[in-house]
Amino acid sequence: LVRELFDDPHRQVLVDGVTVATSRTVRISGVTITGFEPGVDARGGANVTFTSVVVEKNKQSGISLADKGTKVTVTGSAIRDNVADASGRFGQGVAVGYDASLTVEDSDLDHNGEMAVRVLEAGSATVTRSVLRRSTARAANGAYGWGIGAQSRGSFELVGSLVADVIGGGAVAVEKGTKGVVRQSTIAGVKPGATSGGGSTAACALTQLEGDLTVEGSTLTSTDGSGIAATDSATATVRSSSILGPVGAIEGTAGVLVAKKGTLEVEGLAVVDPKGIGAVVSDSGKLSGKTLLVRRAEVSALAVKGAAVVERVVIEDTKAGSGSGGGYGAGVYVDAKGRVELTQGLVRGSAGIGVIANGAGA
Repeated sequence: LVRELFDDPHRQVLVDGVTVATSRTVRISGVTITGFEPGVDARGGANVTFTSVVVEKNKQSGISLADKGTKVTVTGSAIRDNVADASGRFGQGVAVGYDASLTVEDSDLDHNGEMAVRVLEAGSATVTRSVLRRSTARAANGAYGWGIGAQSRGSFELVGSLVADVIGGGAVAVEKGTKGVVRQSTIAGVKPGATSGGGSTAACALTQLEGDLTVEGSTLTSTDGSGIAATDSATATVRSSSILGPVGAIEGTAGVLVAKKGTLEVEGLAVVDPKGIGAVVSDSGKLSGKTLLVRRAEVSALAVKGAAVVERVVIEDTKAGSGSGGGYGAGVYVDAKGRVELTQGLVRGSAGIGVIANGAGA
């Protein structure tokens, strides 16, 4: 009967595939949930475990969970091809909010609308040993398309996982009180996506508007945008991680981008073979910490108009370029009013100048 309702184009019926709206414990395994809106609706303190399930081709979201005490665990499952609702929005693989808690393990989240996992309104998500890939942007304005994203006090941990072939951002934390952690994971193949200002950008790891993002033991690679970006008073921390080219091809991006009062603390980072500048610190941004390697950047390895204070730095083989910075090939470029303090450092093999302070107050 349900299948007949959905196959009849003259009927407009909104049906949840699975609804658990009270504080019950439910376990579901070995089934496919498809063609509903949403596929799963868990709330009211529900405790739901999915094992070896397929959640596909549902509207609005594959799995939606909300309310304090609500917990959903997904293990060894596929969440894929979920699409927008009648408004043309949403379609996330999993949407978690309002103090609910999500755990995803050993699963594949493929080709979902806007995000594989969206966390907001004090919700939390932990995604482990999983693949988040091929998210699609909102059709109306090209927004989103992220791998995993947190907004409005949401938080997430991405552990031992792969984010690939997404749009705009691989792991994203936006807005005050929002936190994200990426640990022992790889983010690759982030394509440019629309911004609120009408431009386009891309970052494997992105935090904005007072968000907080930590990247540990991870690899960020293959995007026309930045490996990691912290802007608009956001805070980022990078530990024992690598940013591998090509990155930084879009104007205004770089292997590392810190801008508009954003801050980045480095505790072991290698930026190797970016297609553009290795690290840009501008607009009152601040880069600090220790143990930084930038190798074979173009135009400049480290371009600073804000402040950079770093110990144990190696900058090697910076190449000349034809981008907005001209053909400098400078290891370190300090622009007007910029401030750089590098200790225990090595700059060698630059195509142009090793270190240059250029402009009033540099």
